[in-house]
Amino acid sequence: MSKPNIGFIGLGLMGATIVNKLQDLGYSICICANVSRANHA
Repeated sequence: MSKPNIGFIGLGLMGATIVNKLQDLGYSICICANVSRANHA
């Protein structure tokens, strides 16, 4: 059985950690992000 594709809208600190773990487990990830937004860190 194949694993489902997973989509994320934005990541942030917690989302990035979740995506890294899912990729380690072999899931295919699609990410939507606003790359033109200024970084307010």
